[in-house]
Amino acid sequence: MRLDKSILIRAPADAVLRWLAPHRQPAWDPSVVRATALHDGHFERVARAFGHRFESHAEATAFGADRFAWRQLEGDFEEHAGAFTLAPGPRGATWVHLVADVEFPYVMPEVVTEAEIARTVSGEADEALLRLKEIVERSAAGAS
Repeated sequence: MRLDKSILIRAPADAVLRWLAPHRQPAWDPSVVRATALHDGHFERVARAFGHRFESHAEATAFGADRFAWRQLEGDFEEHAGAFTLAPGPRGATWVHLVADVEFPYVMPEVVTEAEIARTVSGEADEALLRLKEIVERSAAGAS
């Protein structure tokens, strides 16, 4: 399943990028239970979805002024990779664009359709991005 989301955050890109670091994701993404930076851009993450726990070992494939990208190397997802791309917005704001590919490792019971899975995951991504926006804007306002 592919996620493709964008949000405008009224803060500079460097303030947004600080919050995208894996170890800070549990503060704004309710699905991330724990994330730990390891070495050489690697990190471990524990997430919850559909009542299940998913552990993964991933690597940051890009972490720079305008992009944070990752891919799972080992773990419970069939596939988990994506990127946050940052672009200038109006009056010093930053557009945050998330594109991610997520495949769960099992067939959901027939009472849950692919459309319901997509709707749930999309809604959770919306919630996470709104929380990210709130946290970054509040911390940027406090730094002014």
